[in-house]
Amino acid sequence: ATALRVAYLLTQREHSRPVKIAHWLLGSSSLRAVSLDCEMISAKGNAKSLASVAVVDESGTQLYFAYVRRHPTEVANYRRRVTGLGPKTLSGPSARDFRDVRDAVSRLLRGKLLVGHDLQHDLDALDIYHPAQLRRDTAIVFRRGADKVKLSTLAK
Repeated sequence: ATALRVAYLLTQREHSRPVKIAHWLLGSSSLRAVSLDCEMISAKGNAKSLASVAVVDESGTQLYFAYVRRHPTEVANYRRRVTGLGPKTLSGPSARDFRDVRDAVSRLLRGKLLVGHDLQHDLDALDIYHPAQLRRDTAIVFRRGADKVKLSTLAK
């Protein structure tokens, strides 16, 4: 199991004990590593929109978790079966503004090795750039032929 599993489970509203990132993902780097996982909802106009984000460190300790504030009129589909989220969560008092979430996550990632699944998708949703040489993407590493292995399968 990896810290990626912890980040995934945090966005799935499950609990997990702290775990270590596999050494082969980190290579010989002495950089600190973090793992990122985001959940998306469908916004009006068929666009994907950030709903929640989790960041954990190498030991699986939660560094950051936030729901992103979304007004119900902006949302086409909460994708509840996948996200477990609804209007009360994303428009409630615990949800944060997108810019605040993006800025906080950007600060956490700066200069660190980033481990995640389909990272470009999450980085695009956050509107964050992170250098390719500082990324370890399990969607690229773990493949079945030309197909990506789902994160839920890797997290088992």
